[in-house]
Amino acid sequence: MHHEIAGELSQWLKVILNEEQIRADAACLLCRSGDITLEEENMFSGTGWLFFTAQGKIKEFFLDDAETIIISKHSLLASHSTVGQEDISTQYVTLVKVCGPGSIFIAGKGDFVEYFLEEEETAEVRTSSLTAIDTTVSFHMGSQFSTLTGPGAVILSSILDMEKKPEPSQKEFSLFDQL
Repeated sequence: MHHEIAGELSQWLKVILNEEQIRADAACLLCRSGDITLEEENMFSGTGWLFFTAQGKIKEFFLDDAETIIISKHSLLASHSTVGQEDISTQYVTLVKVCGPGSIFIAGKGDFVEYFLEEEETAEVRTSSLTAIDTTVSFHMGSQFSTLTGPGAVILSSILDMEKKPEPSQKEFSLFDQL
């Protein structure tokens, strides 16, 4: 499998398969060549090319046999078919534990904010911005904010999903109000 990540503001991922498979989010598929087929569980296979798009940056990780990382399910763009995936969902966010070997591609909204938590260091993060964490990071997920405790790396998306508060309703003028 060959790939290329390109684009500035909103990046895209081009994947070239040669009788190979890749698991990817079909909702992010921009286009594909005619010899690529979509099978069950978002598995693409065949020989040809695919383009996937994101609402921001795309980052690749290569995981060795024993390496594992936790990804927010909405951030997992694609992975090599050899990468294992296990749902570890919480009440507030759907997380996926991915393990190697193979490449995974994550997509964020906007840029990535990356930092490392030291041993026992904690951070309060906006739950909707959580993109990826090391398996050494313990977490307690909340509806708005989640508590992360190190050690380990943390990746957040820089654009928040802002919920608009409803504006106070104004009474509309009616001719019947004048009667």
